[in-house]
Amino acid sequence: MPVRPSPSRLLPALLAPALLLAATLARADDPAAPLPRKPMLGAAMGPVTPELQASRKLDAAEGAAIVQVIADSSVEAAGLKPGDVITAVDGEPVKGPLDVVGRMKTAKAGDRLAVRYVRDGGPADAEVVLKEKPRRQGDGYEVLYDSATSLGHRLRTIVTRPAAQGKRPALLMIQGLGNFSIDAPGGQPMGYDRIVAELTKAGYVVMQVDKPGCGDSEGGPWPEIDFRTELDGYRQALKALKSYPFVDPDRVFLFGHSMGGVMAPVLAAEEPVRGLAVYGTVFRTWFEYQLENIRRQSRLAGADFATIERQVRDENRFLAGLYLEKKSPADVLAEHPELRGHAEEMGYDGTHLFGGHYTFFQQLAELNMPEAWAAAAAQAHALAIWGKGDYVAPEVDHRMIAEAVDAVHPGGGTFVALDCDHGFSKATSFADSFGRKSEGEFNPAIIETLKGWMDRLAQDGAGS
Repeated sequence: MPVRPSPSRLLPALLAPALLLAATLARADDPAAPLPRKPMLGAAMGPVTPELQASRKLDAAEGAAIVQVIADSSVEAAGLKPGDVITAVDGEPVKGPLDVVGRMKTAKAGDRLAVRYVRDGGPADAEVVLKEKPRRQGDGYEVLYDSATSLGHRLRTIVTRPAAQGKRPALLMIQGLGNFSIDAPGGQPMGYDRIVAELTKAGYVVMQVDKPGCGDSEGGPWPEIDFRTELDGYRQALKALKSYPFVDPDRVFLFGHSMGGVMAPVLAAEEPVRGLAVYGTVFRTWFEYQLENIRRQSRLAGADFATIERQVRDENRFLAGLYLEKKSPADVLAEHPELRGHAEEMGYDGTHLFGGHYTFFQQLAELNMPEAWAAAAAQAHALAIWGKGDYVAPEVDHRMIAEAVDAVHPGGGTFVALDCDHGFSKATSFADSFGRKSEGEFNPAIIETLKGWMDRLAQDGAGS
């Protein structure tokens, strides 16, 4: 879901917190073979700042500056430290972090990289032996690295299995919008890891799946895929989750966060589940959402009403061409050059919005969410959770979800408001969370609410 952290630009709500460099391995010849793990440098990198250029006595602001080093990583083992500036890899000059990313695309675990770097004004060399990306560890539960095949590509699934024996209730967690991996060594964005861990300890099998081109997953890259392609990944993951011998297929739940809350009812309409919960999502059309989002977030950012009106009117004209006339952003801007300033302000280019391909959002805009929820509600309960500090998603949409479900399945829809922001951190108002530069304190109420609702439905005879 788009979120506006500054008055000048809308950005995806979920982004990897730093550029943690991992390889993008090509698809294996044998699709039945286990999906391989990628190697990882274990360094968060950024551009060379003028201050760093001066302190390292560099001739130009070129290279990849190491901002953070992950413990027990390839980079740490090679002796590299924060503040070092990588200037060449395997003899090839590095002008910026993306050059290192490009080299990693063909790398494999065990490869040796010759790295030249600058520290304290002097050049040095190091050999970096690439380690496999570390695996998540369970605290009293098992973590399974598996895969599901979607449209000819294997997608990484991570399944946490509780110690309790027998067929267990299960949950598929569907993450929000953005080009990031749920298999993050430094912790998943938005507190997902906290939710997974606590629900698993409570006896639930939990599955997550990486989008095409993210993490170990084949396919992608994510910025070039459409909505239906991403949706099919979750569809195949749901089928795979139900097939595990330790999962009770009649007690499977969905939890969709942000954009995942759009995906969840579409899946539940196709594949029976006991219940589906959503948080920070939308019910009305995506066209409406984008316009309303500008009004809400621009006002929070301090923009005056005249400026906001201009933004909304420009956005309306842009979206009419994109969603109603099915044109690309480039074609819309060619026809309406007066909108180029607006597109730049919003961060749109000729092909992408919020970091994703424009076809993703065109297909999203075509969805009839009331129809999807009505079909899902015919056989499932629904929980719509909204955070009082969530300025990204409208409260009314969550109330509408509960009402729409109740209309088809009396007593099946539940609305709950929590003191949280879009990322599950504690917040009681938009002002609490807007402009926050870092994640706040995680609110365990999201776990308590989700678990209590699933516990009731998971009991024998519940959900009828």
